[in-house]
Amino acid sequence: MPQFGRQLSGRMDLRRNPGSLLRSFLTLASLALILVLVSACSGLNDNGTHADFVQTQAANQPDDDGGHGGEDEGEGEGTPEPGGDATEEAGGDEDLAATGQQLAQQNACVGCHSIDGSQAAGPTWQGLYGAEISLADGSTVTADDAYITESIRDPSAKIHEGFQDIMPKTFADWTDEQINAIIAYIQTLE
Repeated sequence: MPQFGRQLSGRMDLRRNPGSLLRSFLTLASLALILVLVSACSGLNDNGTHADFVQTQAANQPDDDGGHGGEDEGEGEGTPEPGGDATEEAGGDEDLAATGQQLAQQNACVGCHSIDGSQAAGPTWQGLYGAEISLADGSTVTADDAYITESIRDPSAKIHEGFQDIMPKTFADWTDEQINAIIAYIQTLE
């Protein structure tokens, strides 16, 4: 009878089932990871960006004069918005790529697409332009202007192999100039 009472008390006999403690720990760790991911994604605003992340990143980016952005230093001046004209400030390929970098930072693209080849939620942009990309359906495509444009405007059209269809669908209204600026920036990431 004492053994029966011990089982009802909820105490685990680790000598008989050492794997149950490990399974419990892994379950808790998985739930914690899911909670962190849900919390991170819950900050999406109407245009699909993580507002707090974008503001934090903009505040930590050095300005041309070496200072950090912020309301006191004219935050957002000269940074194109979605729906705006990215080429107004672009005088050449370098300016266009710089505008693309600003767009990528402002819209939190670099939160999911690494620029250094490291693993991220979305495919890395380093070495992307001109590369042969394997798609989830088994086909391949060259990462050229047309592919990148389609991936921005309709991210579900062609899913990069090994990645989920999680990119926000909110960039369909970007102008050709804005997309060209992103493409020019991606081309610099060899």
